[in-house]
Amino acid sequence: MEASGEVEATLLHRSYLVRDLGVLVGLAGVALAFSHVDNRRFGEILALGIVGSTLFLLGARGVLHRSRAVVGPGGVRVGDKVIAARQTILGAWIEETSDVPIVHLCRGLRPYVHLEAADEAAARALCRALFSRSTYGLLRLDGVAGAAAVVGVFFAAQVFAFAVLRHPRSGLAESVLEAALIVLPASVALLRSKISIGTDGVLVSVRLRRRRFVAFRDIESVVVGASGSLTLTPRHGRAIAIGLRRVEAHVAAERIQAAVDACDAGGEPVGAQLRRDGPDVRAWLARLRTLAQHRDPYRAAGVTPDALWRLMDDPGAGESERAAAAVILAAGASGEDRSRLRGVAARVASPRVRVAIERVAEGAEEDDLAAAMAAVEDAPA
Repeated sequence: MEASGEVEATLLHRSYLVRDLGVLVGLAGVALAFSHVDNRRFGEILALGIVGSTLFLLGARGVLHRSRAVVGPGGVRVGDKVIAARQTILGAWIEETSDVPIVHLCRGLRPYVHLEAADEAAARALCRALFSRSTYGLLRLDGVAGAAAVVGVFFAAQVFAFAVLRHPRSGLAESVLEAALIVLPASVALLRSKISIGTDGVLVSVRLRRRRFVAFRDIESVVVGASGSLTLTPRHGRAIAIGLRRVEAHVAAERIQAAVDACDAGGEPVGAQLRRDGPDVRAWLARLRTLAQHRDPYRAAGVTPDALWRLMDDPGAGESERAAAAVILAAGASGEDRSRLRGVAARVASPRVRVAIERVAEGAEEDDLAAAMAAVEDAPA
């Protein structure tokens, strides 16, 4: 029997036996290339590379299976087994297929969880069972996987290893070369672009470049190109292009555009009182705690607890405003309030703000809190 707040769903999961078999065959080819130094084994190495690559590509999508699942505040479970605990789920997004909607649950470094819903209303009910707000948490998407590129590098490593290492070898050079050949296929995956969409803005990592955070209020436009790439144009700086699957690019663009459109001056009177106004972080913290202690004056000015909670999820709020709101709310906060603050931090894309709110929620020492708050900065107007 389902508990209150729980809804039924269909869990989609795949078995990757063929793909994994391809990986094993490919590894056998690499091992053969490293262990034999004569041309007589070249045909076998080539055959293993071709077979392994083919099996990998054929089995990359796996074999689809369906199971009855229950989704609720505790996460996703099948029978008595918890498939994904709620604390591991960062966000969700809905894919509208030609058949039925599919809800994708993002879990950071863990594999995605995919749920099939009867219709759009049922899909939204699944998301509401996990997230109390319509934002559906922090959305993280990886760029185009490039499985063929990984296989190509993997196969090339076999041939290269055979061609180079069949000659007399010496210690250090051999070790460096072997390490490079092992790491090279995995390095291709690191070249993928990544994008995280929170309640505050977008965190983008394009290949090996430094991560860049863009607040919603600083975004001028977001466009999906003909090839499915997403182009984000900030008000300051160069445009950012990231390659995604077409459906993911459209979902990301819709979520970003909705947040940009929601940016208004609704929270400006509250935010203006909280904003950092100088380099002295401890003076800023003291001012915020004064607001928290003198409740009647700050309530009269509109800085109510409800307004502060809304401010932290307001797409138009600045970094210092969100962190400041957390500091005021943490004054005399209950365990439930601190847990709620941690939930807010999990929905934030900006690493600086996330760390600051986490430090506030955990009741960090003054020096640690000041260091985290000092890192918070608002973009130039």
